[in-house]
Amino acid sequence: MGKFANIFSQNAVKAFKKFGYTHSHTSGDHAILQKENAPTLSIPLHKEVAPYIY
Repeated sequence: MGKFANIFSQNAVKAFKKFGYTHSHTSGDHAILQKENAPTLSIPLHKEVAPYIY
């Protein structure tokens, strides 16, 4: 299995939105995403996000 590369945080948010999550609010430098019957996600809005975060 190959290595995962870092991705831009906005691309991570867009990817989760495609799966039905909505951007609830921003808390500090984290985007809070919610979806019914699914865990709430907190994605750091740094330039790049390490693959183990998502």
